[in-house]
Amino acid sequence: MKHFNSLNTEHYKFLFIDDSRHDNFFTENIIELDVLPILVHFEPNPVKALCYLRQCTPETFPQVIVADINMPLMNGFQFVDAYKLELKKKYPDTLLFITSSSSRPSEISKVKNYPSVIDFLEKPFSKYNFEQHILPYLNSQPTSATK
Repeated sequence: MKHFNSLNTEHYKFLFIDDSRHDNFFTENIIELDVLPILVHFEPNPVKALCYLRQCTPETFPQVIVADINMPLMNGFQFVDAYKLELKKKYPDTLLFITSSSSRPSEISKVKNYPSVIDFLEKPFSKYNFEQHILPYLNSQPTSATK
């Protein structure tokens, strides 16, 4: 699996925050099988994800964070609120997405009305999600991929 310290060229740094081992395993396989240009880090606990992000340097900080809505200790919205308070000013170009296996209109509406969140991604993560929902935003950033 590709990780942030990989020497591969033109890869985007992603952090997936999801307590589901099954979903993380599936996402990892999709990235590998579809040969998506993603250097990935998985964190099953949003509190630990914040600790991880605090320890990142500008070179290792993810360009994209995908947080699940429903997690113990802290849900995806609470994670986004904590991220916004603590890290958003330091890393304003990081893209935040919320994901869920549920496509409840109330959750999608809440995501769409969250100014810090770019978009809602329905699980499972896919090449389509990457190409249609994430890549356009990455391509609009001045220096989006890492080498």
